[in-house]
Amino acid sequence: RNTGLRSLSHLFPNLSVIRGRNLLHNYALVVYENLGIQELGLYNLTDILRGSVLIMKNPTLCFVDTVDWDLISQSKGGHYIKDNRHPNECPMCPLNSTGGEMCSGGTPGSKPLCVSATQCQKICKVDCPGVELQQGRPACYNEGRSCCNQECIGGCTANNSSHCTACRHFDYYGICVEKCPGHLFNYLDRRCVSNDECQAQPPPLTPYETPPKHWKFVRNELTLINVCVLDCPKDYEEKEVALNRFECHRCVGPCERTCEGGNIESIQKLQSYRDCTHIKGSLEIQIQNGDSIICSTKCINL
Repeated sequence: RNTGLRSLSHLFPNLSVIRGRNLLHNYALVVYENLGIQELGLYNLTDILRGSVLIMKNPTLCFVDTVDWDLISQSKGGHYIKDNRHPNECPMCPLNSTGGEMCSGGTPGSKPLCVSATQCQKICKVDCPGVELQQGRPACYNEGRSCCNQECIGGCTANNSSHCTACRHFDYYGICVEKCPGHLFNYLDRRCVSNDECQAQPPPLTPYETPPKHWKFVRNELTLINVCVLDCPKDYEEKEVALNRFECHRCVGPCERTCEGGNIESIQKLQSYRDCTHIKGSLEIQIQNGDSIICSTKCINL
């Protein structure tokens, strides 16, 4: 919520991909009750890989109905756009020098798509084969007339895996690749890092008196993929192998996992206690706000 911001263009001028790793009630992009915003200004946004869009109660916001969000988001039809400025009160999409429509639609004969009075929505105007749908749409450059390398997402400056705006799979020291080399580790499903780089990543902020988490590596024995993680996967436990250096080791017998006590007020917080065997301190469970998720035995396993 904000009262003085007119556009997001200066805050996120280069934002091209929202991966949706963490969602707010299944939404990856939320714009809610911003009283002064007039346009989103996300001129370069082409892909939302997970989650939908919620844009509501922004009384001065235009150019949200002139964007085809299904061309951007992988979550078809799950968007909630309501109570913004009426399209009839908004400026038109940009015109060319002869007074015709400058922006094209997503399909022949459809309405023009734009993100502001001067900027068209970025779309590919050519068919670019070879990209799986769940990994986002093909990326284009040259005003949508040329295909990028298949490992690019969000655009590129040339048809080369080292000229991508963002990587569809993994960034291997400036080159986009489908898989990390065997000696490196998958970090956050988007980068290839060494063991030292994995363990040197700064830990996330934690509440006061909560023990900090440490980045560590684990080798998945089924997929043979090395992963850099904060939490060890099932059947693995954290071991400190040197000062401030941790690894995930396969448990001999049932794993022991000690979790800090606390107050659980959401399903998301509840799920963080999955596979806990010991609670340090007290644990209070009080799910509020009428959470719509029905918690079954898969929700938590204490």
